[in-house]
Amino acid sequence: MIDATQQTMDEGNYESSGSFRKSMRNVEAQEALLEKDKDIRSVDAMARQIAEAKREHEAEPNEPGKLIKYIDVLRKTEDPDRENEAIEMLDAAFKRTGQFRWRKSAGEIKLAQLKRMERSLLNAVRADPADAELKKQYAQFAQERNEEELKEYTLWAENYPTETQYRYEMAERLFRLKRYDEAIPLFQVVRQDPKYRVDAGTALGRAFLEAGFADEAVDTLHGVIEQYQIKGDAKSIDMTYWYGRSLEAKRDFPTAIKAYSQVAQMNFNYRDVQARIKALRAAQ
Repeated sequence: MIDATQQTMDEGNYESSGSFRKSMRNVEAQEALLEKDKDIRSVDAMARQIAEAKREHEAEPNEPGKLIKYIDVLRKTEDPDRENEAIEMLDAAFKRTGQFRWRKSAGEIKLAQLKRMERSLLNAVRADPADAELKKQYAQFAQERNEEELKEYTLWAENYPTETQYRYEMAERLFRLKRYDEAIPLFQVVRQDPKYRVDAGTALGRAFLEAGFADEAVDTLHGVIEQYQIKGDAKSIDMTYWYGRSLEAKRDFPTAIKAYSQVAQMNFNYRDVQARIKALRAAQ
């Protein structure tokens, strides 16, 4: 066993630390070459897929399946030029057929682009948190993204009136844009759908709170907590925290402390719950 081990070390040049580092550099260099080769193969494979899908589409330009295949391949690239090409084709299909599904697909690509752009800006802010101008740019872009998404989801909701999800997304963007008076009626409608009862109910309570209706916020969030069966998960912690915030806004400090205490017992490090408990207890 010792001889075999020694032979392996000799063959791998692992006898000295210098030889070991040299061997590791060789391995790393080989891996880099393999990774580069894999990337090249991936690019070549994607180019072939695009060319093949394009030929099929051009052979039967009015065949929906061929257009969908071509669009899907273009979207996979996450290349803005390719994506914009897909958007133009989808807009043309919408104008030609009047079928909203093509317009919706174009909107989905635009939303994906906005999401990538915001993620890139957020990473830049995290890399340099002291850059005030960068933070300002990020905040401005986030505002613009919410506005664009609101327009898109509003259009989808108008064309798919039975899809609750789009109204929920609309209400969420209105909330982020601080248009609480418009968000509240939407959340009220959306929470009638069992799939969104909890999320929309919690969001509705928060919208009431932000709009200055503390009593309504307390009643709404208390109702959501009473109906929600699970205790200790992320949703129950969140709704209980905002219940406490609403009680605090209502100046019902003893009950607010109890709500915050429940949050702390479920997750001691949740938001600023420790500070709020201490501040309210000190004020009593």
